[in-house]
Amino acid sequence: MSAAGLVMAILGGALYEGRVEPARVVEVIDRLAQIGIQEISLGETIGRAAPNDVRRLLDAVLRRITGDQLSL
Repeated sequence: MSAAGLVMAILGGALYEGRVEPARVVEVIDRLAQIGIQEISLGETIGRAAPNDVRRLLDAVLRRITGDQLSL
C-alpha cells in the first residue's frame, strides 16, 4: 500500500506566518518521508505565488524527491 501526503505551500506569504521558505517545505517533506509517505502533492491556496516562487520551491523539493513522487 502506498501513502500520499499533501503540503500546502503558501509561497507568496501566509496570512499569519508570512513568507514560507522552500527549506521549510523541504523539512515537512522529509518528515513525511520518514513516516512512509511516498507521494507528495504541493498546493498553493491563496493565489499569491509568483512564477519565481514556484520555481524556487520546485528546485528545492526536486533535490529531495523525484518528479514521479510529486504532484501539483
